[in-house]
Amino acid sequence: MGKGSITLRDLQRVAAAHDFTWTNKEIADMIYCFDSDGDGKLSLDDFRTIVDRCNMVQKTETTIVTSKA
Repeated sequence: MGKGSITLRDLQRVAAAHDFTWTNKEIADMIYCFDSDGDGKLSLDDFRTIVDRCNMVQKTETTIVTSKA
């Protein structure tokens, strides 16, 4: 089960795993800017805000195919 928050270390691991070129200061600044409750961590809602603002997820259209029997 998860901890319910994303820490600086968590983001450092993600950045390294995906070859992002974020510096430790940039990651810390990101947390500072988006941390809605001031606890030094990102909640899921905080992270969603980052993803939305940075257009980090491509939205795809899905097609539903139905058949008549």
